[in-house]
Amino acid sequence: PSAAPLLDNLAAQIRAVLPRQRIAIEGYADNAPIYGGRFATSHQLTSAQVSGILEMLTRRSGLPEAQLFTIAQGSNHPRASNDDASGRATNRRVEFVVYPDSF
Repeated sequence: PSAAPLLDNLAAQIRAVLPRQRIAIEGYADNAPIYGGRFATSHQLTSAQVSGILEMLTRRSGLPEAQLFTIAQGSNHPRASNDDASGRATNRRVEFVVYPDSF
């Protein structure tokens, strides 16, 4: 819920600047083990995260479902070392990737 204003702003920018481009919502995690909770793996966690973002962008902000798709990367493709807290925080992220394809 705290990301709603940010996602509303993003949706407005997509609508204005990239109205026909296909956009991937890619989720990433660190490689720390997951203990307890609803998710057994980092892929399950990132899948839930990007699915929630997709739902907010389509249902709340009204972007076309055909424009967006999700990719759950889990702990693949880290940006920093997972050896310290700062690196792990850097690796927990969501990226929006604009594809040259249109819909």
